[in-house]
Amino acid sequence: ERPPCCVRVESARCLSVQAVADMGTMQVLRWLPLLVATVSADINCNLSDVYHFGKYNLAGCQSVLCKDRPVDAVALAEALASESGVDLQELTLSNVSNLGYEHPERMKAIADAIESHPSLVSLVIENTDIQWQGADAIAWALRSNNVLARLVMGKCGIGVGGAMSVARMLETNKGIAVLEVAFNDIGPEGIAAIAEAIR
Repeated sequence: ERPPCCVRVESARCLSVQAVADMGTMQVLRWLPLLVATVSADINCNLSDVYHFGKYNLAGCQSVLCKDRPVDAVALAEALASESGVDLQELTLSNVSNLGYEHPERMKAIADAIESHPSLVSLVIENTDIQWQGADAIAWALRSNNVLARLVMGKCGIGVGGAMSVARMLETNKGIAVLEVAFNDIGPEGIAAIAEAIR
């Protein structure tokens, strides 16, 4: 059974969707405060500080941030899949220029590493132009992952296609309690698909 799912579609509030009226029309029954999945991280790491000789060493990191700089996607994927990344609980990629839609293989490498990660409960990708291809890679990786509780793809240009991928993922993934897709032009079709998936 899915926990109550909170879908944030704009910056101020969290939308709890409880019904979908007439195919394609969303019926909003009530607004709820945003339910934030908190991570009690003892050690916060900046990704650039743990990068040495072409490798990321995530040992001891429970929360990792990469902001306003490029990321070595292959090295990050390897670190996530290795013993050094086993305790990681929160990964935030904010305004990462080289993870855009021009390089879908980079986002796919990270998504593949996240697929079976044993402890990652929060994934935040924001202000990074992954578009529908990146959203699709993340959604595919998370279809059977029930560890991740919070997924944020804010201002990522995921569009209707990305929203549809997320909706398909939510049909099988019962672990995500907080989904944030603010500042993406997902349209009524994307909103209705997500609403139907979490009903």
